[in-house]
Amino acid sequence: MKTQWMRHQYLFVFGIVLLTLGFAGCEGDLSESEDEGPEKQRFECEGNVCLRNNECRNADERCGTGCLNCNTANNAREGVCKDGICEITACANYYHMAMEGADIVCKLNSFESCGKRREFNIVDCRDEINAVNGLCGSSGECIATSCKDRYHIVVGKCEEDTVHACGLTTNDCTKLPGWAEGVCDDRQCIATQCQKGFCIDDRTGRCVNGRGDGNACGTEGGEQVCQRCDVENDWWCENGQCVRCPL
Repeated sequence: MKTQWMRHQYLFVFGIVLLTLGFAGCEGDLSESEDEGPEKQRFECEGNVCLRNNECRNADERCGTGCLNCNTANNAREGVCKDGICEITACANYYHMAMEGADIVCKLNSFESCGKRREFNIVDCRDEINAVNGLCGSSGECIATSCKDRYHIVVGKCEEDTVHACGLTTNDCTKLPGWAEGVCDDRQCIATQCQKGFCIDDRTGRCVNGRGDGNACGTEGGEQVCQRCDVENDWWCENGQCVRCPL
């Protein structure tokens, strides 16, 4: 009995030893498997090429090692990728195309340097539309807010004054009372000839009724300048002539 019992104990201990060695062997195998497996390789592209999703490829939307979108990069609206470099073909709103050395760039518009998105023709709006102040619109158009002398604004543009459109309020001089001929000078309607019954008021340059009070007297029209009757000494205007009131 005792011998049989000892045999069982021996087998039990032997079994535990085997199990321990077996697990140790498994761990060693796993460790060796990890150590001996292939190392993870870093994926790289040759040259100025975009790497995205493990693919080396350039396109207008993914250009060069920076994977730039040529349609938006560097203030562009349109562009193409050539040899890993974005070449601009159109700029974003409020920008114009310009050259910096051999490169095409997009520069921010201003009133003094205004251009269109696809053109290299840059203008100074002050000279282009005879303006003093204004802005360069989103598409590169000059928009005036104030004009040089002898010009007035019409829908954001400065147009030269004429007798039909004179001054900031674009008066039509020919519609003024008694007007026959004249000019628009310094944004003012200035009469050179009046209709019959009117005379030229040399203080305002307008044609006034020559049968009025003593401050504007004359009805001959034409180039006649209004007389000023000496009303303080009893002179008055009668039928376009200064006459003295009877005592």
